Amino acid sequence: MPTRFRVIFLFLGLCLATPAAAGVNASFTAELGVRARIENPSVGEQLSIPVRFRQMTEMKGGAVRFRYDPAIVSFIGFTTGEIAPGAVGLSGQPVIGDDGLAAIEGGIALLGSGVTVRTNGGLFGTFDFELIAELPDEGTSISAVHVEVNTSGDPEDRDLLKLVPGQLSVLLVPTFPNAIFNVIVERKHNGAAVSWNTRLIGIDDVVRIRPIGSEGDFAVFTNPAANGFADQVFLDLRALRTNDVNFPALPNDVVAEALRELLGLPNVTQEPKLGLVGRVRRVRELDNLLQSRTHVVPIMDLPAQSKFEFEIASRSFDDRRSPVFRGHFSTRLAPDLRALFVSQFDVQVTRTGGAVSFGTNRPASTIYTLRQLPDSELVVQDTLNEDGETRTRILLEDLEPGVEYDLEFTASLINAEDLIASGLREEGASQTLRKRFRTRADARRLAMLRPPVKIVGSDRANIVFEVNQPVDAIVDYGLVQDESTDEVSLYSWQQESTSTLNLHNLTLSNLDASTLLRYKITLINAEGDTFTTDPTGNFQWSRDLMFRTASAADTLPPEVILGPLVDIRDVLAVVRFATDVPTAATIFLGTEDGTYNTEDEFEFNDLTPDGEFRFANRHSVIVSGLNAGANYRYRLEVESTGGKITTLEPSLSGSGKRVGLRQPPGGSGSFTTSNDPDTQFPVILSGPTVSSKSDKTAIIEWTTNEPADSEIGFGLDDVSEDSESSAVTTTDHQVVLSNLDAAGTYTYFVASTDASGNGATQSSEAVFTTDAEIDLTAPEITSDPETVYKNDESATIQWTTDESASAEVSFGTAADDLGFVRTLPETNKTHEVALTNLEASTTY
Repeated sequence: MPTRFRVIFLFLGLCLATPAAAGVNASFTAELGVRARIENPSVGEQLSIPVRFRQMTEMKGGAVRFRYDPAIVSFIGFTTGEIAPGAVGLSGQPVIGDDGLAAIEGGIALLGSGVTVRTNGGLFGTFDFELIAELPDEGTSISAVHVEVNTSGDPEDRDLLKLVPGQLSVLLVPTFPNAIFNVIVERKHNGAAVSWNTRLIGIDDVVRIRPIGSEGDFAVFTNPAANGFADQVFLDLRALRTNDVNFPALPNDVVAEALRELLGLPNVTQEPKLGLVGRVRRVRELDNLLQSRTHVVPIMDLPAQSKFEFEIASRSFDDRRSPVFRGHFSTRLAPDLRALFVSQFDVQVTRTGGAVSFGTNRPASTIYTLRQLPDSELVVQDTLNEDGETRTRILLEDLEPGVEYDLEFTASLINAEDLIASGLREEGASQTLRKRFRTRADARRLAMLRPPVKIVGSDRANIVFEVNQPVDAIVDYGLVQDESTDEVSLYSWQQESTSTLNLHNLTLSNLDASTLLRYKITLINAEGDTFTTDPTGNFQWSRDLMFRTASAADTLPPEVILGPLVDIRDVLAVVRFATDVPTAATIFLGTEDGTYNTEDEFEFNDLTPDGEFRFANRHSVIVSGLNAGANYRYRLEVESTGGKITTLEPSLSGSGKRVGLRQPPGGSGSFTTSNDPDTQFPVILSGPTVSSKSDKTAIIEWTTNEPADSEIGFGLDDVSEDSESSAVTTTDHQVVLSNLDAAGTYTYFVASTDASGNGATQSSEAVFTTDAEIDLTAPEITSDPETVYKNDESATIQWTTDESASAEVSFGTAADDLGFVRTLPETNKTHEVALTNLEASTTY
């Protein structure tokens, strides 16, 4: 049976092995009476590994051999157990093999010809080791490689266990609170830019690189952001943080006074005080940079078309280091001369501010200007991401309620002059966009728009949730303790958001497999209002939220189950597809018989507004900077939260779609861009309709003929009173309106703009009335789950509910063993879940 559906029996602290010989003890098993994973053992710590035999019949003696790294672990001795009373214990000296690993064998024997003992099993003996050196980042193991029992000296009376590597082993591992994830390498012909996220804040970063195959020293590169601040700014920030001064919520003069007292500075006149306020401003700039937890290190002066290995390490602001992340990349043969393209431009507003986000197909810096209308009075002008990023976030603060503003920004490629000299057209080096928006006249009560979604792997989980306004978010989480423990803390760890957004995707790392955890979400908006899911609270979703990490045995890779389908334009295309489990996605693309599958192909990642990989079942990825009338090939790479990767090249492996469907555009893995510029507005094919509503909310849905963004204008008296938007490009649009009045009659319209910027196509106005009473009724299943499609290794389950709702399927090979879970991140009335990697001719 495939691993994903194998039943794993876990015994706390035991590692089991089964026999592979045919003596009188043919069914015996062995186990190690110690945890299979020991975290953070200290140098000098003694490690005892008891070995037990079970399902025995008779024995005279036996032997167990361990292998280990003698540079890290030292063998101390072997002590016999009680399995064979009177037996003599024997152990040799460690023997170092050609691979540098040591082998040590310990055994027992009953002296005298024909002397044996009848036994069901028991403690064979205990091997003692000592940790003599710091553990490497990857850890080290002490592994049993040979286990035998016998009833005489005759080889026919000997039983051996058949062991696979790691089956009977103890893994010693260091743990690093400051995990590294979302590593992206932007490749150039003469260098690269390496970016990543960490769990903890900090900019003390090092990237080491050298040519693959080289035995020479690594070249070292550091984060240039660390050089942008004087040492005193770091000291000031550390003083404020160490003493729990909530300086982000305090005005500059108050923070300056707190800093003066903490540092023991003299009480000075007004002019020097202004200098201290200037220091506070620099502290805020540093803190904002740190809070993003985004690290970018440029790599300079590399030869073209060359392969390199690299290592990344980060230290947090409180000096906790990360594990070392290792990878490799190839520099490009030719300069990347694609025109800059801006996508997913979104503005989420509050009463006194706004959160702006957009993506670019290449690292870019941004200059923005905000003016207050109608007089075009300058509010703020600033430059961001001078070292270049592919995701830009702008936080607008201290705006006036109910006022219209004009935002203009220009994104520009890094080293644009060099690229223009290499052949890039000057107009392709930058892009300028403008958007008018109006701040809300009244404050909104904080609310989550959908149930939080947990996307779990064996060692990490992503908590995804959408809010009705831009907020900072915190997820507190901890192990669910059994009733016998004295532990009173429900939440041991915390993860904060990196940006002020309305859609959050927070990664919880360093988790153990098959572990039950509880979590709570806390939201804080710009005005200081808070919202929590704490079960002791009285908010929406105030409940004891939990999730269980996946089994370490859930090792099968994800599958593409629908698509890919490509919406083709002149200088861009949108690749759409679906996977059986939530995945992160990357598109690799190049010209047919040209750059495809070479160093000069391009990569496009599906990212969230805060620049992290977006884990989802359905993906819509914009590939831009293309040439009109050109032939392109592509492949998909999807990665599950468990770290399993599937690469799909449609031309070689099939499209992954259900059988019986006509081959969609681009579904074969290649497409030709149009020669005609895309000037057509998207067409609204159906809707808008109200798919679900309550006394406070309504869900509006519509479909378009091509991927496009979503916008709604609505109000009690006029459609311009309020608005909601989403920059995610899709053909199936669903937007939640919140904070509505009970029994209120609202007029609304919807609008969509495609990836090329055509639009917005606007619907006619429509009307809905919210419910008069609070919705206290759970959704009902209106059509029972049924299998609408199946083959020898997959099945699709479908059912409907009377209102939009979240969905989850638990399944297994027995009714009391539904150990596998598939969760749908979206809310809908019709629910469809694909179950893959099933065993043929098996009942689930």
